Amino acid sequence: MRVDEETHQCEAGATKCGRPAPYGYVCYQCIDDTQARLDEVTPEQRLDLDLIARGEARPANRNKEGGGGGIERRDALNIAVWQLARDIGIEWPRMLPTLHRDPDAAKILHRIHQGVSTAHRLTEAQDESTHTDDYLQWRMSQIRVMRAADLSAWLHHYLGLRVSAARIRKWRERGLIEPRIKSPKGGYSWYHPVDVLRTLDSMEREPAA
Repeated sequence: MRVDEETHQCEAGATKCGRPAPYGYVCYQCIDDTQARLDEVTPEQRLDLDLIARGEARPANRNKEGGGGGIERRDALNIAVWQLARDIGIEWPRMLPTLHRDPDAAKILHRIHQGVSTAHRLTEAQDESTHTDDYLQWRMSQIRVMRAADLSAWLHHYLGLRVSAARIRKWRERGLIEPRIKSPKGGYSWYHPVDVLRTLDSMEREPAA
């Protein structure tokens, strides 16, 4: 692909990189710099992210503060951090070699840098006030709603949680969860993983009878 050998400049960065990018939308140097950022995340950190996503470890900044965040924070971590580990370990390295040809390359490079910063924040006990959760918020927005049976399988496969479709439907009958989408005339209903996690957490917090 040849965008414009004479005039096209790299579009990466908040103020635009400005280096020549005749064969794509971003220059090769910005691709190399982003690969170097990805390489900063060690295999141990990727393992930590997976443990955090599965609820088997706490984020480093939460350990430092000595307390737990709210349920909204936990919801985001359980799902979005799992995807962050996959993005860093699989998706982004696979994407980078040909990313310069993608019209959205600059946005994707920015997202990768955000994701790496988030990974460091979650695993290195950095000062949380100096960071934002832009990556986690974006990733949460990408998670689709699912029917109860599909959601049950998704939770087991990705998060190691066993929540049956029958249990989700029982929660709905008891008014503990509401589907995001309801089919007319008693058909299928679609739920978001975050609502199931929130309901599961509230059930675990209930005092024993």
